[in-house]
Amino acid sequence: MTLTPHQPVTIDVLFADAAARIEASARALWPGRAVRLGAHLPSVTCYVQHVDVGGRALVAKISYLGVSLVSLLRGVRGDWPTVQAAQAAYLTAPSTLLDREATQLRLMEQVPGLDACPVAGVHSGVLFTGRVSGPTLADLLTTAPERTAELLGRVVCTLRALQHPPLPRGATVPQTPERGIGPVFVRKFRGGAGQLYLRQLGAERIPDDQEREQTRLLLTSAVERLMRLRKLPQPRCPALLHGDLKPEHLLFPHGAGGAPVFLDPGLQYGSGCTDTAKLLSRTLLHLLATPPRVQADRIVEGIDAFARGQARAFARPAVQELWLRQLVITWLMDTVNITSSYLSAPAALPLPTPAPGLLDRALTVATLADRGSALLDEDQPMHRLWPRLLDDVKALVRVESGAAR
Repeated sequence: MTLTPHQPVTIDVLFADAAARIEASARALWPGRAVRLGAHLPSVTCYVQHVDVGGRALVAKISYLGVSLVSLLRGVRGDWPTVQAAQAAYLTAPSTLLDREATQLRLMEQVPGLDACPVAGVHSGVLFTGRVSGPTLADLLTTAPERTAELLGRVVCTLRALQHPPLPRGATVPQTPERGIGPVFVRKFRGGAGQLYLRQLGAERIPDDQEREQTRLLLTSAVERLMRLRKLPQPRCPALLHGDLKPEHLLFPHGAGGAPVFLDPGLQYGSGCTDTAKLLSRTLLHLLATPPRVQADRIVEGIDAFARGQARAFARPAVQELWLRQLVITWLMDTVNITSSYLSAPAALPLPTPAPGLLDRALTVATLADRGSALLDEDQPMHRLWPRLLDDVKALVRVESGAAR
């Protein structure tokens, strides 16, 4: 992703346009009902906002050109008139990003044993969904760290129902491959544009020059290794994935003992470990960003037990080895992907949790990516590397837990 020296699209203009589109779409979908816009929900991908329609609490989402808000605000798609014209053309496409997401949510709602956020309506590129209440997976892990392996296992087990969705004969699942961990990683970091992107990370987010430079160097080293290591054998029968499985997209309305409700899917076919990799990546980033002090080791131990249990599902040791290696590579790629998005975001863009805490600990996250990728570069089997990787995670979390913030 190349960056322009100016910011032709301003946040005020972009957010005002998004809010106006949401209000107009709500009035078009539900004429005669009172529409009241609520709180903006920070995101780096789409503009998201609470909205009340005739007393019904909804969440509205709008995507510009199917790209991130960071890209738009950095001028990757041109100035505001250019973006407006392109958006008008984009909305005439047969399958926009949010059209696909709406179809995916409706499909997930039809899968027995799987609960997904309900679709309320779609109009002019705006997706409205019902508002789901309850603690997120991250909330539960903080309050009940001893249940980490159980909760992670329940999420992955519940998603297995998605492997055979109830499709009409001849129908296919509308996928979101552009949001896959691997494609995003390659798109961001390949070639000269990727090197330029890395050199500009943290320009508006890390004020200390030395810390910013160290973070860039460590992330660059990690990217170089992961770009080389990522080419592993692909599964013969790809699985249908949630595609964006992270703690804040998993709500538990009935508490830790209940079933999860899945939000914001990006369904796509791929390696069965990809969802697990993103889930572990984002869980550990939450842990680093908001360290729960004494519970940290218990959460990491639960992650260890969960991952080992998933690997043991394969009968052959060689397959277990390959699965675990692919898990860690994909996990680290996702960690670098989202960390770089936060670091490249304009300072004025509100960021979601856990981004503020991660930016305070960007050097720690970069250190983890560097150490993890360096371990993978060693000529050793994963059953020896995995414990060392988790020891590094524990050590880094302990340091952050004791740091004065």
